[in-house]
Amino acid sequence: SFLYFCIFPFDLSCIFFRFVFPGSELYGVNSPVYFFTEAPAAMLGTFLPFAVCGAVVLRGYRLPRAQRLLVATLLWSNAVYSLNPHKEYRFVLPVLPLALGFAGHALALAFGKEKTEETSSSSSSLAERFLRLCSRHSAAVLSVLLVSNVAAAAFFFQVHQRAPIAVM
Repeated sequence: SFLYFCIFPFDLSCIFFRFVFPGSELYGVNSPVYFFTEAPAAMLGTFLPFAVCGAVVLRGYRLPRAQRLLVATLLWSNAVYSLNPHKEYRFVLPVLPLALGFAGHALALAFGKEKTEETSSSSSSLAERFLRLCSRHSAAVLSVLLVSNVAAAAFFFQVHQRAPIAVM
């Protein structure tokens, strides 16, 4: 900000723009729980149930320390970004690989050699029952995942991002 002949930190100006003088409201306002309700479903799509199961199911609800830290990082970043009145999917895209890692963990549990602990259906969690159901119907689950993601990729490649791809 030497252009204005004063020193003003960029982070401080962002805080002033977003909270003191609510300039970000000019770009649209969403609900405070947007990053917990709408954004995960839109970003993860068909992988959302697997991401939730992968974050929950590992030795019941007693998660290892590293996995608890990753879940806390996801929740903390969504909570911090929820403070801003203007919300977009691209704000939380940096935590998308963490969520997809949990989805991959659940898929590995459902279809891999490592199975969840076999317990009675009354005492097992909903996530464990979902993974057992997916492992029984593995061909159907993988077909739905493949078809839905290929359809989304075709749409984004052919329609949504046509101009940037044509330039490249």
